[in-house]
Amino acid sequence: MHHPVYAASRTPTFLTPNRLVQMVKAAKLTAEKIGTKEVMECMRALELDGLVEIVKPMGGIIDDAAPLSDDDADDGPAAKRRKGNDEEPIDEEAEERAALRRKEKERRARKKEKERREKAKAKKKKEKKRQKKKEKKRKEKERAKRKAKKSKASCIWK
Repeated sequence: MHHPVYAASRTPTFLTPNRLVQMVKAAKLTAEKIGTKEVMECMRALELDGLVEIVKPMGGIIDDAAPLSDDDADDGPAAKRRKGNDEEPIDEEAEERAALRRKEKERRARKKEKERREKAKAKKKKEKKRQKKKEKKRKEKERAKRKAKKSKASCIWK
């Protein structure tokens, strides 16, 4: 169960993913080019480990922080898409969350289907066992009948 520590409206100084990328680039912590996606993956891993808490404001994230320098700006494919389409800004984080939700939904569907198949298999096995037991009982009854008939017949001839 998720228990937020602070209300998002009360914590305007928390870092946004874009601002975090800018800080990592400015501090030159890595020689590799990193983008928001990579930072979000790392943050997701830390969140799953319980080391950080993600605070998502209800109105969405507005990142008004300007890049620290021209060469620190993100010029990846998503930025090019944003530049080409001013009408509708692309929210990468929302897309990633939607993709994660889709994957989770598919995983749950597969799990549910597997459980359904296992349940059907167990039901079939139980039915087969019940049929065997019924057949065994029927054969025992038949043997007892024949035995009783045979013993009657032997009593008559004596």
